[in-house]
Amino acid sequence: MKPLLALRERHLEAWTALEDEPFVRLLAAGKVPPTAARRWLEQCHHWDEGLLHFLSALLCKAPQTHRRVLALAIQAVVEEIDVLQANEELDHSAPIHPSRREYLAFLQELQAQPYAVAMVIHWVIYRAFFDAWFSAKPQDGPLAEFSELWSTPELQALQRDLAVLAVEVVAQADPAELERLTQRVLELERQSWQMAWEFVQEAGQPP
Repeated sequence: MKPLLALRERHLEAWTALEDEPFVRLLAAGKVPPTAARRWLEQCHHWDEGLLHFLSALLCKAPQTHRRVLALAIQAVVEEIDVLQANEELDHSAPIHPSRREYLAFLQELQAQPYAVAMVIHWVIYRAFFDAWFSAKPQDGPLAEFSELWSTPELQALQRDLAVLAVEVVAQADPAELERLTQRVLELERQSWQMAWEFVQEAGQPP
């Protein structure tokens, strides 16, 4: 894990700043308005569909020894989509927010990268999001169920396995490209949390 943690350390200021985003603080307090939570989950559905395409492409490029873990990652995304689609309050035809569209375009661009680069940046995406989420780890409010969903032993084991795959290939990746793309991911994550805060403001929640 040391090469991955070193990458995180080099971007630590922007990485940990995500934990101070207004939406994350509201999430920690369990005070996200239901309307904002619903709109955020609708955008999560769009994200999961894009992630599914990205992981499928990554699986096709992966060495055989990596494919079982990536197949499990695809299964986890499919199961999350099932959870979201079962939520009758969500409008799955809701327009894709511009910041979400930009992030989805980034995933498509990432598919064209060499496998090693894409695999490491996939770890960056997951780790940056979950570091912010679990700094809040909401126990109350309309999004609390996702703390439970993302805390299952199976998903935690999958995240460790994906990190192991990233460690195996990080030395094969262009260091300059990893730095550039990590910086880009952190900016896209910041924009995503700002999108969520926008939903809160539009729901009438005071800062």
